[in-house]
Amino acid sequence: MTPSERDAWAEFRGSGLLWWVNRGLHLFGWCIVIVIERDSELDITSGRIVGAYPARRPFRGFDCEAEVKGFEALTHHLEREMPRLTAEVDDAARTLPCPCPATSRPT
Repeated sequence: MTPSERDAWAEFRGSGLLWWVNRGLHLFGWCIVIVIERDSELDITSGRIVGAYPARRPFRGFDCEAEVKGFEALTHHLEREMPRLTAEVDDAARTLPCPCPATSRPT
């Protein structure tokens, strides 16, 4: 895994997006597993992401604490990213061709 891939996975995880995606995948008995290399077995809050893979799992959903932390992280991520996301959507609406002739776009 390259350093940029590790950074992307760390951002994906830290933003709450990994939790959000896994919530959906749990419905089908799947999840995305992140492999973390730790300096110490006692330190479960940090480490370097060294891999990621899909896996079948028998459990469904998360406990209440994980749900609260997940919604909190994702909400804060959206709050930080909203200006950039809005600009990207506005730019795409102005520049990308629309495949549906019946769709009208504001000018």
